[in-house]
Amino acid sequence: MRNAWKIAATTSLLAIAALGLSTVTKPDSPNSSTPAQPAARSNSTIDATSAGPFNLYNPVTGRCMDLAGPGASGPGSAVIQATCDNSEADTQQWYLDYRPGFSSFSLRNAKSGLCLDLPGTGAPANGTALIQRTCMPSPNDNQLFYYEDEWIRNVKGDRCVDVVGLGTGGNGAALAIYDCLAADDHWWQLLW
Repeated sequence: MRNAWKIAATTSLLAIAALGLSTVTKPDSPNSSTPAQPAARSNSTIDATSAGPFNLYNPVTGRCMDLAGPGASGPGSAVIQATCDNSEADTQQWYLDYRPGFSSFSLRNAKSGLCLDLPGTGAPANGTALIQRTCMPSPNDNQLFYYEDEWIRNVKGDRCVDVVGLGTGGNGAALAIYDCLAADDHWWQLLW
């Protein structure tokens, strides 16, 4: 199993993707650090700098962000959580794509090449299910996120990525957006 790496609470994922200067620290060894290695990537419409791929791990449920169904599922398919596979064969690996001019990032699945999204273009309501769609992040859509205190927050609605259910979601539990609550399963760490 790969080592779990956690971004220090004061370090944003944006800095990792944009600059590669922030440190990634192993939770049981706070003084050891490894610089992140971003890779340049070009999108058909917007240039991007990427970091990853990472598994996004929820320490409350003990599972990773995943795509529903076998294989790389298409646009509109659900984003769920499942037991961490820790291999490139599954659909649990994600890139953080920082785009110049934005103060946030998008999350692109390594297998499908599609981005984490919310239906529509307005601020999403509590309980809106996360899906994946063709990557076209802009301030007019719901594909931009930022990282704060180990919460992945959607820019448009300023709500957190949540596992449906109060700290209880098992394999296959849907991921949605919800008001950020410290007592719920809104925490996400990186598995490098």
